[in-house]
Amino acid sequence: MPPWLVLEAICQAGAWLVVLSTEGRRRAALASVGEVRFGSRVRPGDAVHLEATIDSMDEEALVFHGRALVEGEVVAEAGEVICTLLEAERLEAAESTALMAQLLDRWHAQ
Repeated sequence: MPPWLVLEAICQAGAWLVVLSTEGRRRAALASVGEVRFGSRVRPGDAVHLEATIDSMDEEALVFHGRALVEGEVVAEAGEVICTLLEAERLEAAESTALMAQLLDRWHAQ
């Protein structure tokens, strides 16, 4: 898996954390990534575990950091990821966002 796709996955995890944290009212649009570190490569068949933590958030923007792990080993980290926040309905229908959030939450609970 190319490292930039692992970074994309970390950013997507952070973006969905915003959706879940705001009960579907807000969506994140990536503005910048402050720092990135890559470790071992992700290989076909690897299960990638993604983590994201919001460092700060207001009505207009958020900053988060995240990482990707394979078998407990960090394969990528991203810090100072800045996103602008948008009303979710500007990007897609509220029902579509809610459905995807439910699917992600259900999968996470398993």
